Amino acid sequence: MTTITVPAEEVDVTPPAHPDGEAGWLYLVMWPSGDLLYSDNLGEIVVASIQDDRYQDFLDDESDEAHDACLVMRYEELCDLGSKVQAYLVEEGVEQRGALDLNTVGEDVLTALFSDRHVPFAGVWRDGATSYEWTEDVPLVAIATDYAPFTSRPAPTGRVVMLDPSSEMGYCLSLAALGLFEFFTKAVVAVGG
Repeated sequence: MTTITVPAEEVDVTPPAHPDGEAGWLYLVMWPSGDLLYSDNLGEIVVASIQDDRYQDFLDDESDEAHDACLVMRYEELCDLGSKVQAYLVEEGVEQRGALDLNTVGEDVLTALFSDRHVPFAGVWRDGATSYEWTEDVPLVAIATDYAPFTSRPAPTGRVVMLDPSSEMGYCLSLAALGLFEFFTKAVVAVGG
């Protein structure tokens, strides 16, 4: 595993040399502080961004138990972040944009907006049936592994922010989508046939 962190005040436009003399780094993370993290390993990026310190303990373990433990830690982190983002979106939608009137939306909409992100979206009642299409102005934050194809529960459609803990790449892309960091990957070109 190769990872280098460069403090913002030391950054120039040239990436640091790769320790193995390779052509370059696979991943680059830029934190809001301006600090850069160059890495060849997504696990190291997760370690640098997750609240659970135990993630580091599983990086070199290829067992099913280790993979499951890492999935649970990524899931818990995204549920926590998702709940905070959902609360922000509701507050911003009510107070700043007037896009949501809490007195007129149905109980099912309120439940979806104010439930912890550990509670999967169960749909809303619309036209005499349960609908999984989210049409409210305030986006719904959901966790991908709570829905198909990971479970039999239908995934919500419409104005949905879907956070994906199913893989380290999905986790990093989710954090980038939330604006917690900027995430770049090196294009890898397969040669040969």
